Amino acid sequence: MLRHIGRRTVLLTSIIVITVTTITSAQLRVANWNVTNFDDDETTRIAAFQTAIYGEYNGRSMAPDVLVGEEFISSAAVIDFRNLLNNATGSPGDWASAPFVDGPDTDSAFFYRTTKVDYLGMTVVSTGSSSTSDHPRNIQRYDIRLKGFDTAEATIAIYASHMKAGSTGTDQARRLIEAEIIRTDAENLPEGWHFILAGDFNIQSSSQAAYVELVGSQANNDGRFFDPIRTPGEWNNNYSYRFVHTQEPSTAMDDRHDQILVSASLIDGLGFDYDGNANISYSTSTWDDPNHSYRAWGNDGTTYNSPIATTGNSMVGPTIAQALIDSVNDNGHLPVFLDLLTPDPVAGACCTPCGCVDAMTEAACIEADGEFRGTGVLCGEEEPACVLPNTMIMNEIFIAPEGTQDSEFVEIIGNPGDSLCGLSVVVIEGETYSKGQVKRIISLDSCDSEVCYINSNGYFVVGGINPVINADLVEGSGTSLFENGTETFLLVRDTQLTIISPNNDVDTNNDGVVDISMSIVGTILDKMGFIDDDYPSTDKMYFDAPFIGPNGTAVPAGAARCPDGVDTDTADEWMVLSADLAGADGGLPVTPGNANPAACGGDSDGDGDYDLADFAGFQKCFNVASAECSALDIDGVPGITIEDYELFAALLNGPQ
Repeated sequence: MLRHIGRRTVLLTSIIVITVTTITSAQLRVANWNVTNFDDDETTRIAAFQTAIYGEYNGRSMAPDVLVGEEFISSAAVIDFRNLLNNATGSPGDWASAPFVDGPDTDSAFFYRTTKVDYLGMTVVSTGSSSTSDHPRNIQRYDIRLKGFDTAEATIAIYASHMKAGSTGTDQARRLIEAEIIRTDAENLPEGWHFILAGDFNIQSSSQAAYVELVGSQANNDGRFFDPIRTPGEWNNNYSYRFVHTQEPSTAMDDRHDQILVSASLIDGLGFDYDGNANISYSTSTWDDPNHSYRAWGNDGTTYNSPIATTGNSMVGPTIAQALIDSVNDNGHLPVFLDLLTPDPVAGACCTPCGCVDAMTEAACIEADGEFRGTGVLCGEEEPACVLPNTMIMNEIFIAPEGTQDSEFVEIIGNPGDSLCGLSVVVIEGETYSKGQVKRIISLDSCDSEVCYINSNGYFVVGGINPVINADLVEGSGTSLFENGTETFLLVRDTQLTIISPNNDVDTNNDGVVDISMSIVGTILDKMGFIDDDYPSTDKMYFDAPFIGPNGTAVPAGAARCPDGVDTDTADEWMVLSADLAGADGGLPVTPGNANPAACGGDSDGDGDYDLADFAGFQKCFNVASAECSALDIDGVPGITIEDYELFAALLNGPQ
């Protein structure tokens, strides 16, 4: 649904903030008026209609945006009425009319402001008949959409109805037929559409079958209408309902024939909605009910069974009141109207690099490197859906021996151009009495006040200032990013973990088991760890992360996935990095921002596969630690040992 939204600042991440353009609550006024046999030879009534519609009293004016009318005689009459709307003093001059359909008896007409709504078309739902077993006049539906919107939720189907007059059983039966047809048609409207019924119902009581058909609950309530002012009862000749009477202002106000009913979607308190509280009945003591925008225009409730008051009319004043009397041709109706709240049509859902944001302007969306999903569209309804990438993984981690802190880094691999918004590298301590503490959180949200992205070559590096590292995001200078001990590394989305209490410990009782909610941890995209020789006696690894080490008694200098970018969620894919960066000590050379070496542990021929051609390398490298033999070092411990043979056999027999 569309929502009316005030000025909103959306915190997309801890650093990136997008300010959304102000959304103002606008209004669409929908009116209905039985204009009493309006023909093309009208002369005396034109000025009265213009004053009634655009005259102003105490800042109030009828001034509708959509007008449904009954009792038009001809196409020429519709043109004349459209002209009087455009030529009235105070008119915006943007009125258009729907095509006229000449049916039996008098006809309905539809007028709309072209700057407020787009006209989608008209449907003759059912043709009227003079038969006593049918409804007397055409039932017509006019479909419109809020200007600037392109969604079903901004669309209204407005039914125009002039039901059979009278109170006999036959009259009521003919009204019931019409009500059944309207409700059935409303049940079959496109999904998401709102609907309204406006007209001269000629219904004297809410207990009559036609009204019950329209507003009553049934097995299928898709086409159910609601009275937005919640005023059921016996309206005819009943003083208690004098504030909602519409017939007949020039002689005797005594009935609520003219009404506007709305769909449930227009009174649900969301988005495109009635400006009022449909759960509260209209006042029985004042016309100026603050709970409703619905009005019987000109009826201030001071007269009953007599003409509407002119002198002292507190709603419209004497001039407009007299114009209403003059417009009805001695036998007619007052107009009724209501206001609908609408959101600003220039706003909609924006798929930003950091996710979907409601109610951004298209210009603001583009400025935020986003993709606009259309005016009036909300997050959750946007097509195609805004999806944040969750395919990134850690590809290379260099912890570095003491004294080389500015060379530490974490390399992320992913699809070129994917944003890292919302992602963090989180390091969890695994040593002795500090087990489970959050030691480092590196947010990947912002790179020089812009969103961080995977580079065009598919990598992103966060780390120290050493130019060899060439970090995309420099984190720290001259200080150690990571400790040379047992640690768990996580790549996580939307974490609420912190390095200070209360969310700074995932293992509060130091038993090696995570005891913090995963909703606080966030969504783990990748995990791996390093251990020294205190594991598992005193040290612990968390979140079932695969790990490598120890290298003698210490943790390895780092690790790289090999083959490059392959994620099997096992330790076998991680190879030990060289402590001197270049590979002179037999470890893999570091390659931040570039592909890891093709020759991985056990893949001596570097073809990315494990086969018998690699086996010969083991024979000459057994118990040898050298740069040449490092390609056969699978377990990360320098030197080719029986453990490497066993791991190779597992790789050889496993899925390739």
